[in-house]
Amino acid sequence: MEEAIRRQTGVRVRSVGGMWANRDDNGAVGSRRGGNVAWKRDDDASYRAVKRYLAKGTGRGAVLRRSLLPDAKDARSTAEAIVLPRPHLLLGARSLEDVSSAARAALGPLFAAAVAATADDDDDAATSRVIDREFRDDDQDSPVSLAVIALDGGATPKGDDFDRVAFRIKLSSKKKAVTVLPEEAVGIAASLARKRVMDAYFAEFPECDLAEERNKSRADAAGDDGDDEEEELYGDFPPAVAIPGWAAMDPSLEALVDATRGSSPGACGPSLHPRSVAACVGALLPQSSHSNSNSNSNSPSKLTKLLAETIRTKRADAAKEAALLAARTKTDPVEPEPFLPLLVLVGATTDGLEVTAMQLSKPQGGDEEVHCPFGGISVVSSVCCCRGAGTMEGGKHTDVDVDINGDVDVDVVEEKLEWAMDRLR
Repeated sequence: MEEAIRRQTGVRVRSVGGMWANRDDNGAVGSRRGGNVAWKRDDDASYRAVKRYLAKGTGRGAVLRRSLLPDAKDARSTAEAIVLPRPHLLLGARSLEDVSSAARAALGPLFAAAVAATADDDDDAATSRVIDREFRDDDQDSPVSLAVIALDGGATPKGDDFDRVAFRIKLSSKKKAVTVLPEEAVGIAASLARKRVMDAYFAEFPECDLAEERNKSRADAAGDDGDDEEEELYGDFPPAVAIPGWAAMDPSLEALVDATRGSSPGACGPSLHPRSVAACVGALLPQSSHSNSNSNSNSPSKLTKLLAETIRTKRADAAKEAALLAARTKTDPVEPEPFLPLLVLVGATTDGLEVTAMQLSKPQGGDEEVHCPFGGISVVSSVCCCRGAGTMEGGKHTDVDVDINGDVDVDVVEEKLEWAMDRLR
């Protein structure tokens, strides 16, 4: 029983970590980050923490405490904040041409300005930078801009795998602008999620060994040293990331693995899952795994109840039909084939659309240690498209359009779903 409770708690804590990654320090639901990363601007402590992280790759805990702002819903930078809009959409991009349509829409004026600067002069210093963390010109009006840089130490990008699209930011009006790779910004977001998991776990189990170790490190160290000591506790937590089909490209996934890998040498990398499969598993998990209650009951989810009732009905109908057939033919009834439910999951966000058909098999239950009622989830077919990336079907071009408030055009989505369902058939 204790082992069952421990496993159930583990699922709940992992769920809490994903939830808290998009909330402010007080857990306010309305303070979702929307994928943006915001740092304090013109703050000496913030500048030192970020500069140390960019230069050495360490000190993420100090960035979380001294630099990261809790509310980054607005993608526009202000006099108090530097906002990097949805940096995960830029992961792996080698050039401005590689930037997805979803990223272009999210970046808005930043992307347009970068394209205009490149068109004006391909040799302009604003778009051709060596990754030395500092730019020669620091008199730009915008606190955030995009640049194509070379990771191999070259003075200019060469159009090869060493090129990267990166952010150019001015954290301090008194300092030179610095380069921030999308992986570095995403790494901070991943560290925030890890820390939320640790905090949630310690809140539920304040007397565990890790909690006592953290309390001791806090008492023995202060400042950045204390942040580094605490980071050692959560820095290697392996995150699980749900990847939409339209974003599952090799360069993006490689960059995501680098961004979310643990902080210590040899740390375990992230666990990557198709987003549709992750959504299916999440909908099948017992309700107690989604809550913060101390209840140890495993109440089936609504989807699990619906599937269980459907399976029972189908099996009863098949058994009745087999019995009638056996009576007519005067033979022994044949065991009917097991009914395997087929689910069609639809996901529509401001970044893209995905429709996936998956078959469930190997029903399992009755064991307190089992969380998912099906042991097999097989993707039969999947159709997806990025925001603004039109598809050609029957000579007709369609897009998934999103207005300025992030609302999906329902008519266009319905049209796209009809096309996707035809493809799945």
